[in-house]
Amino acid sequence: MTLYYHQTALAQFQGIALDGGRCFVIVPDMSGISFSEYGHWDISYRYYEINTLRYKLQRFYRQDGGADYEYDFGRFMECVLVFDSENERKQFEMYVKQNESHYRELYSAQGDAGLPYFPVLEGYNMEKFREDYRNALVMQKLLEEFRINI
Repeated sequence: MTLYYHQTALAQFQGIALDGGRCFVIVPDMSGISFSEYGHWDISYRYYEINTLRYKLQRFYRQDGGADYEYDFGRFMECVLVFDSENERKQFEMYVKQNESHYRELYSAQGDAGLPYFPVLEGYNMEKFREDYRNALVMQKLLEEFRINI
């Protein structure tokens, strides 16, 4: 999706349809956290920052679509962190790095609680899907703790 002012492209975003098209969302930004000095992300996550065009566009597309829409959108947002600002996001990343052992404890304790059913898809590593979802739930818990502790 490209936003134009007359013939000038101002911004470009990717949108996805969920649940057979009943729910449309703007793809959140992606970031990650590395616990080592090698720079690869040990944790990756999706997020919105409230005062950004991406988030405002997402809010624009979020219309009252009934119970099915609210359910689909709610399940989607379980996997997406929402920050007040870029500064809050960066502080949160530092918090997670400084509390790596706590992250690992929460991840181990999470298990399969709260995970949806993942049908087996030929050619895909289904454990990776479960791992990513588990990680998203743990990151939501850490964000709640972070906001209480600051």
